[in-house]
Amino acid sequence: MLCRRLSCRLWWLIRASTPPPRILRNPPFTRLYTTNALSNRITPISRPSVSPPQLLDKHSSESAHPIVQQLRTNLYHYTNKTVRLTKISNIARRSILRRERRKQLADLYGQLRQRPEVLRTIARRDMIALVNAFVPSQSIHGTHTAKQLTLQTIKILQDMEVFKVCRLNTQELELLIKLHVSIDEIHAAEAIAHRLEAKGPLSSGMREQLAIALARQGRVKESDAMCESTPNLKVCAEQVNTLLKMNQVSAAKAAIKTHHVTSPGRDVMDYGLDRLITHMVRESRDTIMAIHLFQRKRELGLSGASVARLITDRCMYTMQPDLAWSLLELAQSTDDQKSVVGIANGMVKQYVAKQNLTHAMEIYNNTRTGSKRRSLLPLVTRRDLMVALAHSNRVADAMILFRDLDKATPYRFSNGVYHTLLRGLIDGHAAKDVRYVYDRLQRRGIIPNLDTFHVLMTFCGRSGDTAFAQLVVQDMAKRGFTLSHKMYTSLMACYVQAGDSRSALAVFKMFMEQSEEKPDAHDFNVLLRTVLTPKVSAEVANQKIVSILENMKRLNVMTDDSTMMTLLQIYDKVAPQQADAMWSRIVSTGMLPNLKPVRVSNVMYTRMIQKVGVLAAAKHFFQMQQEPARVPLDGMTYKIFLDAATVSPATMALANKFYRDMRLRGIKPPLSVYENMISGWSRKWQISKAKRVMKDMEQDYQIRAGLSAWTRLTDGFLANNQIESLHKLVMQEMIAERGILPDAFLEQRMVKALKEHNLHTEVDEFLNTLTVIRQNKQRKALAKTSRDSSSRSPRRRLVRIPRRPHRPSTTQPTATTEPSDADQQYQTNHF
Repeated sequence: MLCRRLSCRLWWLIRASTPPPRILRNPPFTRLYTTNALSNRITPISRPSVSPPQLLDKHSSESAHPIVQQLRTNLYHYTNKTVRLTKISNIARRSILRRERRKQLADLYGQLRQRPEVLRTIARRDMIALVNAFVPSQSIHGTHTAKQLTLQTIKILQDMEVFKVCRLNTQELELLIKLHVSIDEIHAAEAIAHRLEAKGPLSSGMREQLAIALARQGRVKESDAMCESTPNLKVCAEQVNTLLKMNQVSAAKAAIKTHHVTSPGRDVMDYGLDRLITHMVRESRDTIMAIHLFQRKRELGLSGASVARLITDRCMYTMQPDLAWSLLELAQSTDDQKSVVGIANGMVKQYVAKQNLTHAMEIYNNTRTGSKRRSLLPLVTRRDLMVALAHSNRVADAMILFRDLDKATPYRFSNGVYHTLLRGLIDGHAAKDVRYVYDRLQRRGIIPNLDTFHVLMTFCGRSGDTAFAQLVVQDMAKRGFTLSHKMYTSLMACYVQAGDSRSALAVFKMFMEQSEEKPDAHDFNVLLRTVLTPKVSAEVANQKIVSILENMKRLNVMTDDSTMMTLLQIYDKVAPQQADAMWSRIVSTGMLPNLKPVRVSNVMYTRMIQKVGVLAAAKHFFQMQQEPARVPLDGMTYKIFLDAATVSPATMALANKFYRDMRLRGIKPPLSVYENMISGWSRKWQISKAKRVMKDMEQDYQIRAGLSAWTRLTDGFLANNQIESLHKLVMQEMIAERGILPDAFLEQRMVKALKEHNLHTEVDEFLNTLTVIRQNKQRKALAKTSRDSSSRSPRRRLVRIPRRPHRPSTTQPTATTEPSDADQQYQTNHF
């Protein structure tokens, strides 16, 4: 009864002191501007002009065939509600709508071709609108889709005369010539050109198209004769590409000189190809021809660095990353390092601007060449990529770039870069990486500012590392900084996290004495966490909580949603029934609107796993992901489910589902998740799947699997009594192939398992191997130490000491040789 009364009193005390929820307006729309984007737009192939009717019934009658009516509806008033309701980007939605519309139009037109009498009743306007629907865009020129659309358009234009719907006029015949030229049907284009010449002289555009067609066949003289004006760079590009394919370099030089694409101070081929590539990208918008000319240039041994970035920007701006990737592979295969740098730099900048960090990191890893695996990208680009990765909490990738930059160059980042990197590492729960970055910051001689110290104290509050907190406070005192209000709060949280409630209360008293500010809700939330002492009862905890809340009310400090979350975590440990009642009230009243939704969902799934199990929680999770209003998630959400699903081998299929979904979303699992997956598959006796997860870890983190991962792999061998296979795994794959030396834990595990199964020969082999390896490492460490000492004192006179004859030792080497410091560092240096 006392707990119930205190609970009700506590609830109404919180409700009375909690301000009403603040209504947040939608954030303003921000347009994303990509860097180095080209200003020119893509112009498609000119289509016959047609204006759609204002009303559908203007050109139709009551006696029109149903197929014709449906065709005209899809031509002028096409809708697809299913695609419009899908949550995709506008560009993808337009592409899907265009593709679905073309499928339906092709199906309807196929039905009309089987009924010629119905096809003859279609108006000319409708046929021209049908042609416009199938004319391919210039942005997909050269692809299989463009060829299929071109063939469909040619068939429709030819059917207009075959079925006597109407006769083609000059504009439509010119379109037919362009379509035939685009798919290299030269003879058909020439036949239509002769038909046009009977009506009158050909236009300049048609003469250019025919000149291009002749140039593709290698008929250079006829191609020049067909051009109206001699300096035509588009025709010249086709001529040069064809002649270089046939290894006619002198003829290609002559073609370049004929079209006046020369410069006095440069080589004819080098300058000419650069000029033609620039024209094809900026004026003709023909990216594929520009890539062909780039390839011809590399075949001649000329560098393409001057135009590589231009082509890359055009590919990325027109949303054709496949062409950019093919250009990068071409530059790498021909060993053009300057072009590789330009192409990769442009792609990374575009991907970073579009927040596509997965592909940006893939390009970065692709450019890490040489024995030291260092990237060729500029420092500024690598820095921007690292900052973007830190913003998105991709800790592993951010640290790969940081270590590469730190080892490769004496580059000194600004305090803002260090601040962003540390913030991302803290949000990603990477404690070791935070300490490593702080150590490198000090070694670089960079003086941290107050914002950096704020971030470091936040890390101390989350991790509970009191030793690191004292180091940071001492560093602040040396720099002349004093603790701010937020730093006092973080220091209190650090001691609470470490289980030292007395020190936390001492810090709070120090803050009240030395600071002029009054405590806020965050300070009292930390004080509430001091209630969790060992063996505390529910009644005592309730009394302390009510006392702290009354002090808050006395100081006019309003509780917030974090207070509710803190109380929920406290009651989960001291009074589970009261915690359930509080959570049900939170859900029913819709409180906690000011907290991050993902934090609330993580708490919800944590409680659900504890109450109903991981299977029911996973079912709810995947059902909510299919709803329009999805439950927010992050890497911690997946980690909660994976930690619960990998406990038992029976739920490894569910763990694998979360693991695959996590990686598909671009969220890289932490190392602990990889190790749990390896252990789970191993205990399920799926060693191949466990090794596959180990390979994923090595690829994602660009590291070699270390001692910790291999130790987790041995769990399954012990659980399934496969001791001989375990001995083979450790001796051959770990020690012989990988060079990983077992630590004391794995050594004791191996010896115990082998002795229990009476494998004494294997025990002796295992211990003798470890002894020999450790002795060799000790000799190497001593030799290195002696070399270092001799190199430090070059003026000392060295005296050669004669070697004594070797005397065999009468004592046998023991198997319990203590490893040296170098051995321990090697053993603990997993990952």
